[in-house]
Amino acid sequence: MGVDIQGWVEVKNFSEWRGVILIDHIYYVRDYAVFAFLFGVHYTNVKVIAKNRGLPNDASQESLTRVPLDSFSTHSWVTWHEIDESGWQSEHFEVGWQTILSMMKVLASHYGDDNVRLVVAFSV
Repeated sequence: MGVDIQGWVEVKNFSEWRGVILIDHIYYVRDYAVFAFLFGVHYTNVKVIAKNRGLPNDASQESLTRVPLDSFSTHSWVTWHEIDESGWQSEHFEVGWQTILSMMKVLASHYGDDNVRLVVAFSV
C-alpha cells in the first residue's frame, strides 16, 4: 500500500500563518525520496530534516481544516530555511516537488526564510 501526503505551504504575514499553496494541486506522483528526505517517512538510512514534529501550535486555519488529523497518522512541518540549508537541490525529486520547493523559495524571498513552511500529514 502506498503512502499518501496532504498539506499546505504556509506563509507568516505579520503574526498569522496562512495556507497559500495546497500541495495536492501541484504534485501528482508519490515521491518517496522527498517523503524520506524531508520527513523520514517510508525509507530509512537517509538524512531527515523534520521527522514527526506534529502540527505546529500556530498552524494556519487552512492546515487545520484540510490536513487530516484522524485518518493520517504522521504530521510534521519544515521551514524554507531548513529546506534551503539541507542541499535539496542535489536531490532527484519529481518535477511537482521541485515546483513546490521552488515556489517556497520565491515566497521566502518576500516573507523571509523562517516565515515560509510546509505543513503535512501522511497516511502511514
